[in-house]
Amino acid sequence: MKLFITVLKPRFIFLAFLLEIFASNPIHAQGAGSCLAFDGIDDYVLLANPRLDVLTDFTVEGWIKPDPSATSWNTIWEWTSESLSFYRTHIYFTGNGGAGTGIPAYVLYCNFFIDSLANRALYTPAGSLKKGEWNHFAVMRNGTTFQMYINGINQPLVFYSGAGNFNAGNGTNANDSVYIGSRWGMSAVSGHEQLDEIRLWNVARTQTEIRDNMCRKLPTPYPSSLIGYWDFHAGTSPDSLYDLTTNSINGGFHNMSPGSWVTSGAPIGDASSYLYPSSWTGQTIGLNSSANGNFQFSNVNGLATTAHVYRVDAQPNTTAGIMTGLGSNNTYYGTFITDSSSTYTISYNYSNYPNALAAASNLTIFTRHDNSDTVWHNLNPVNVQPVLTNNNVNARGEFSLACTTCSISTQDLVGCYPFDNNANDFSGNNYNGTAFNVTPTTDR
Repeated sequence: MKLFITVLKPRFIFLAFLLEIFASNPIHAQGAGSCLAFDGIDDYVLLANPRLDVLTDFTVEGWIKPDPSATSWNTIWEWTSESLSFYRTHIYFTGNGGAGTGIPAYVLYCNFFIDSLANRALYTPAGSLKKGEWNHFAVMRNGTTFQMYINGINQPLVFYSGAGNFNAGNGTNANDSVYIGSRWGMSAVSGHEQLDEIRLWNVARTQTEIRDNMCRKLPTPYPSSLIGYWDFHAGTSPDSLYDLTTNSINGGFHNMSPGSWVTSGAPIGDASSYLYPSSWTGQTIGLNSSANGNFQFSNVNGLATTAHVYRVDAQPNTTAGIMTGLGSNNTYYGTFITDSSSTYTISYNYSNYPNALAAASNLTIFTRHDNSDTVWHNLNPVNVQPVLTNNNVNARGEFSLACTTCSISTQDLVGCYPFDNNANDFSGNNYNGTAFNVTPTTDR
C-alpha cells in the first residue's frame, strides 16, 4: 500500500488512508430529483384555475416513461375550457395493442380542437416512444401548423382525423381545467406512466430551444413566455404539484398518495450539451466545470441519432457503492443516448481539480444508469494522468469522479504528497519538498 500523506490545518492532521465517512441516504432534488408515477387506473393531478391564454401558439413539453404494461389510451395532458367545450388539447400515448382504429402502439397522439368543426388528430410513427425508458416530448402549435418532437427530433406526423379552419382567435376562461395523467378524471384513459419536468409555453418553441433545455433545469429568471413549470420535486405538501412560475398554477392529487412520488431517472442536470450529427465520425461532446474536472463523450458506434451530456452541480442523491472516496466532490456528469445498444468513449480530465490531482494515482470513475439507480459501480477506467478513460460504455449513464483508497477532500487542505517519484505538493499550494536518501519503489 502506498503511503499517501495529506497535510491539513493543525486541528486535523491525519494520513489519507484514514477514511472519511459519507452516508448513503438519499438527498432530495439533486439531478432529476423525484417524479410522479401514475397507475393507469384512476390517478391524476388537477391544476387549479389555470386560465390558459394559449389557444393559438403554445408548447407543452416534458419527460415521460411509458409503462411497459400500458394498454390503449394513456393521457399525459388534457386541457379543456369547460364553458367553451370545444377549446381543448389532448396529449396521449398509446400502449400495447395500440388504440382507436389502426393507431399503433407507443406513439405520441394529439387532438387539437378550436370548435366543433375545427380539429386535428395526429400521431407519431409506430414505436417512436420507447416503453420503459425516459423520452422527452414536445407538442406545439404555430398558427395552423402542428409539430411533435421526441427526444429533440421533429417527427413525421400521421393524420388521423379533422378538418376546419384553425385561424380562430385566442381565448381564456375562468373555467379552464388541466388534467395531468387523465382526461377529465376518466379511468378509461388514465395514463400508466411516470412524468417529470413538464413546461407550458405560450409560444411555439424552436427546435434549438427544445434541444438546448431538455436535459437541464430552466435557469432563473424565467422568460415571460413560460406559463407553467412543474419540476415534479416533492415539496413540503406531499399531495400537491407545484408550479415554479409566479402564475402559481399548482395541482392537487386525485386518487394518489405521497407514495406516488418516486425517484426520477430522467436525464436532467444543471447544464448540458448535445449533438445531432449526420455521422459520428470525429464527433465529440464536451462539458466542463469550473474546478471539478471536464467530461468528454466521443467515438460513438451504433445506431444512435443523438446524444446529450449533462452536468449536475451537487453530490448525487445516493453514494452507495462509491465507498468513501467521493469526499467533497460536488459535480457529476450524465449521458443520454437514443440507442441503448450503441457504445461510446468517455474521458474525465481532472487537470483543473487540485484535490483530485493530489489523489491522482488512486482515482477512478464510478457509474450508474440514472438517478433512480441506488448503487454505483466502479467503471475501472484507464488512468493516464490527468485523464481517466473508458472506451466501451453502452447505454446511458451517470459518472462520478472518486478515489478508491482515500477521499477527494477540500476541507482544510494545506498540502498533499502522493510521492510519485518526487516530494511535490499536489494540493495546488506548491509546498514542494525534496527527498533525501530515499529510493523510489513500485506501489505494492
